Amino acid sequence: MSPTRAARRVALAAPLLFVCTAAHAEPPREPVDGARMSRETERYFDGEKSEAWVFAGVGAGALGAGAALYAAGDARRRGVAYPLAAVGLVELAAGLVLLWRTDAQVHDLQLQLGQSPAAFREAELARMKKVEREFVWLEVTELALTVVGLGLATYGGFAQEPLVAGLGTGLAAQSAIMLTFDHFAAERARRYTRALEALRPADGPPPLAPPPRAALGWSVRF
Repeated sequence: MSPTRAARRVALAAPLLFVCTAAHAEPPREPVDGARMSRETERYFDGEKSEAWVFAGVGAGALGAGAALYAAGDARRRGVAYPLAAVGLVELAAGLVLLWRTDAQVHDLQLQLGQSPAAFREAELARMKKVEREFVWLEVTELALTVVGLGLATYGGFAQEPLVAGLGTGLAAQSAIMLTFDHFAAERARRYTRALEALRPADGPPPLAPPPRAALGWSVRF
């Protein structure tokens, strides 16, 4: 199978997965205490790190495939190479940034949850609401770019414009891959947000005990 045909199949399959997937993150129904919130936090960010590894790997692979297709020389393959490599660079960078920052972020959040569950809930819930809105726009944009890419690929094929056909195929394939990644990331974010909403701040982990104070004065025993 040629690389362009494989890319076109990916572009066609990913939106179908986006629409039909049954991987729906069930939100917590009952109140969430501090211990469970701590586990939900670990679970959410473990998922982020796992996807970051895949993201970086896909990005590196896309860069390599883009270079190989560009070196092949014909217009169609070079057309595929441009969006493949450009978006691959974004995927690689995003994956590496997530891997670099996540452990420190989790450490700070767990510390805040232990010391002030109410402040943790307020700050993290506000952040995640913003993240959820961003995912909506990302998914809409990526779905639109997938459709545009398929349209360009179809037009290029009928008009005998191999460069346009290649550009459309590469754009559709990478947009569909990003759409799939972001769809599952959004599902994880929704579960985490529902847990934050159900958190009872009074039930957070006990705060760290303050250090003992040195006593001044004389101790008298009878």
